Amino acid sequence: MGHSRRDFLKKAMVTVPAVGIAAITYRAHAADPDANKLVTDVPANKGLLMGLQYVNESKKAGQSCKNCNLYTAGKDGKGKCSILPKGLVAEKGWCVTWQAKQG
Repeated sequence: MGHSRRDFLKKAMVTVPAVGIAAITYRAHAADPDANKLVTDVPANKGLLMGLQYVNESKKAGQSCKNCNLYTAGKDGKGKCSILPKGLVAEKGWCVTWQAKQG
């Protein structure tokens, strides 16, 4: 029983903050002209993307935004990353914060 409780708490520690960040970010993007652009096309992201070592096409086998816990799928192979406040990431993208999707 203790093992499943531990797993639940680990998942909750990742999920709860991510949901909160996503909710705040969603409200901020409602009137944001950069909301539908790729993160690499948003000048304000330049420094953050360098720090995250973000690329639109992953070179890491089995690791891409599409299977990252921080990624929420959108349309046309793009989606939202809870780490990046402006723009969309490519589902084939990758950065150093990659975390395997739970479940």
